[in-house]
Amino acid sequence: MIGDSTIGDSASDAREARSFSTLFSGLMSDIGLLIQQEVALAKKEFQGALAQAVVGIVVLAVGGILATVGLIAVLTSIILALALVMPHWAAALLVGVVFLVLGAIFAWVGVNRMRKLKLIPERTAQTLKDDAAMIREKVQ
Repeated sequence: MIGDSTIGDSASDAREARSFSTLFSGLMSDIGLLIQQEVALAKKEFQGALAQAVVGIVVLAVGGILATVGLIAVLTSIILALALVMPHWAAALLVGVVFLVLGAIFAWVGVNRMRKLKLIPERTAQTLKDDAAMIREKVQ
């Protein structure tokens, strides 16, 4: 009889071990799937933020190009026109300051658009926290 109870216990232990290994294998599979889904979510969020960053960069570039083109194309003609009523150096200084201010305004708008971007994937960070809490609960 003593031998029979030992055989029964070892069969029960084998079932528990198999059950535990099945549960653990399922948990690892679920964790792998969860990580893949989190990475996909992070990519999607980052792509949205990247699109906003591109818009800010384009506005900044347009501001710089407009300031440069304006300085080159219009600068000379305005300076020559103003030189008829004031000294040449004063005409050049006045026109230069006006176009530099316009360029600075465009650059400021572009920089402010860039500052408003949220490059941290907030939803992904929150779901990762939630997932970690769930995993801790299941492991305990």
